[in-house]
Amino acid sequence: SLSSTEGGDEKKEKREWTEAERRQLGQIGTSLAVAMVLDQRQRWEEAIQAESLRKMLSETVHQVKNSLSAVRMFGKLLLRRLPGDDSMNRELAKDILIQSDRLVDLLMPIESMSSRPLLAGGRRKQSALPFGDTAPSAQLLAEEMLDVGAGRDREEERQVGE
Repeated sequence: SLSSTEGGDEKKEKREWTEAERRQLGQIGTSLAVAMVLDQRQRWEEAIQAESLRKMLSETVHQVKNSLSAVRMFGKLLLRRLPGDDSMNRELAKDILIQSDRLVDLLMPIESMSSRPLLAGGRRKQSALPFGDTAPSAQLLAEEMLDVGAGRDREEERQVGE
């Protein structure tokens, strides 16, 4: 049977789906469902792998920071035990403290990134930055590093005054 459309100029035939067309539609639906399941499985596997890497990185950073704390403590002990007139060795001990602090500061952005929990699907929680998670968070990392560095500078000034 023929029927006219609202424009009136075009004629469109209305007909029932053939058995072959129905079978083909069923196969297309099945293929799409399988593709969706495979895609979801891949996203889950990627999320599990990303979480595993995040945990490993977090634990490694923690262990490195513990070692740096020990180096810093030994540097402070060495500085206290050195005679006041041994300026060369005192400078070396101060350099140990400065460089250990520098390494801790360099680890802070990595620690910050590895300590944020992931959401389902492997995405990080939404950033407070106006451009979202699509742009690098270098600004955020720089601000964190500046805050940490400023705090450390104040602490060193306080310790020198003691």
